[in-house]
Amino acid sequence: MFRLLSLLFEFFLQYFYKNKKSEMSFSTNKEEEIKKVCEALNKVHDGSSSTQTRNTAQAYLESIKTGNIDKCIAISKYFDTQPDTIYQHFAYHCLDHLCTIRWKDLTTKQQEALQQLTLEMFRKCKQPEHAKKFSSFAKRQLCKVIVSIAVRCWPKNWESLIPELFKYVGQDSVSGIKNRKFFYYYYFFGQEISDANS
Repeated sequence: MFRLLSLLFEFFLQYFYKNKKSEMSFSTNKEEEIKKVCEALNKVHDGSSSTQTRNTAQAYLESIKTGNIDKCIAISKYFDTQPDTIYQHFAYHCLDHLCTIRWKDLTTKQQEALQQLTLEMFRKCKQPEHAKKFSSFAKRQLCKVIVSIAVRCWPKNWESLIPELFKYVGQDSVSGIKNRKFFYYYYFFGQEISDANS
């Protein structure tokens, strides 16, 4: 039993330092990492790229989605603010992957960070100075990500979701409920809840 506990302790110690090292490395080389992601995205979407170049770039982007979770969240947060749609799309693909495929791997802190990040994106989507930057794809993906998190957390672990959505879309009066984005969200929310319970 003592040997087993020692092995478990050693495993978790190595896991902690491995992840800690990865987080520190990203914090130190954030600009370099983001530059590499930009280059990879440009190669994937460049029609003149060779198949090998495109495949190598795609493999690197997949490693971002499936690698260090904090790094993936940070990169998604950064690219969501960029005007170029290919960067926005990658941000939402990363968030969708975290919510639908890797949710159980996230710590409570990371899950809460995703909740707040998606609500902040939703808030910006409503603001006139940011609204034009959001493509139809980005809006659909944002709805999908919020719904994916809500199905897993709401209402028990995300009680503030509905009040915050009302706040972000400016629901100061009953007439405000006519906001299209708000109904768009609820349409997907209803569909996902229905699918989850069927």
